Amino acid sequence: MSNIKNISAENCYSTIKENKDAYLVDVRTPYEWETFGRVDDGSFDAQYIELTLINEEGDENTNFLDQFNSYGVSKNSEIFFICKSGARSMHAALILESNGYNNLYNVEDISQYHYRYLLEMTETLLFVQLQD
Repeated sequence: MSNIKNISAENCYSTIKENKDAYLVDVRTPYEWETFGRVDDGSFDAQYIELTLINEEGDENTNFLDQFNSYGVSKNSEIFFICKSGARSMHAALILESNGYNNLYNVEDISQYHYRYLLEMTETLLFVQLQD
């Protein structure tokens, strides 16, 4: 049984806002970052990592775990994963869970927000809004 916790975008933001020991991992593709916006990592204290899990061709990044491990994240750190629908973020969390990481969260309601806003929470825009 998995210990990965689902968390709302709002609760995620309230946790990472002032927690410099937490990590927010965006597993979307470079195309999605460029087209729909990147995280405004200046609006929270957590560490921010962009690390693609599935590329634009639909192939899995077979180096995902090694690339993640290169950041030196403690296996006990709180780690929050985001993507468009929650599927890739859950898959990434499962990979880390199977390799001994403990405090994993899947941000589950990203897709309810329009792409251009993605994680608008309380009074803060976590993602950069793209210009029309």
